[in-house]
Amino acid sequence: MRNADERTLGGVEVEIAARRGTTNGDGHATVGDIPAGTFPVQFGLPTLPPFLSIVRVTTVTLPQSAEVAVPVTYPIGQNTPGVFLAFGDSITSGDGSTDGYGYRARLGRKLTPFYRHGIGVDYRGGGGGRTGMAVERVVMDLRQVRPAVTLIQWGVNDYNGGRCRPDTCDALPNLRQLIHAVRDANSLPVIATLTPSNTGFDARAPEDRDLWVKEMNGLIRTMAAEEGALLADLYAGFERAPGRIRDYMTDHIHPNDAGYEIIAQVYFDALTRPRGNAVVR
Repeated sequence: MRNADERTLGGVEVEIAARRGTTNGDGHATVGDIPAGTFPVQFGLPTLPPFLSIVRVTTVTLPQSAEVAVPVTYPIGQNTPGVFLAFGDSITSGDGSTDGYGYRARLGRKLTPFYRHGIGVDYRGGGGGRTGMAVERVVMDLRQVRPAVTLIQWGVNDYNGGRCRPDTCDALPNLRQLIHAVRDANSLPVIATLTPSNTGFDARAPEDRDLWVKEMNGLIRTMAAEEGALLADLYAGFERAPGRIRDYMTDHIHPNDAGYEIIAQVYFDALTRPRGNAVVR
């Protein structure tokens, strides 16, 4: 039974006995020309938003013309619906933004009307922290917050740890471990690519820093697909934005308000658009 504040889903492909229909804005689909018998209602998974899964197998028995409701849900166990954990370094914290919240308040304001109830985006992490620090604290933070969704945004500061080659340093294995920890806690993992550095701002942002970020991001994209985690491609969001990277930054790595708006929008799009061909568990 659908509660009053739960949204219906439009644009979702429904299949019954190899016949298909697509839901309208009210979440209704009509599937015709079905032969007599009992058949399960199936969905075209690429047309569903990420993470949603069928609560139970629903069948229809023909001949009949009654409406059949098919519930879907986010598999979050006993975690708290509507609570998102922003887990990351000082960029996740919001350094450089005028309100001090960075992308978090902006994302909450975008998600609330989509889900039709309040969404809180809680912060845990540490400014200047690297992925190794994240691994040490992730279980504790997940236990304290019990989030439905965890937004993992670590790795920018790993460049400062000796500039190791992305394919040999421990940043990528650490990020993989974070995804596993989030999933083990029944939270839904979203892994972000690293945001760009503001090349030339000062000695902390030489040209090779952004080259390192680009190489890391290629590995993160591959890992996200391997792990079935939802990817929020923040770097690509900055690349698509008009103007120069420096227009969206306050210093060598921290975004300004316009930059945080980009991050919020990329997260929102990743969480709400149909999953397409991506495998998201």
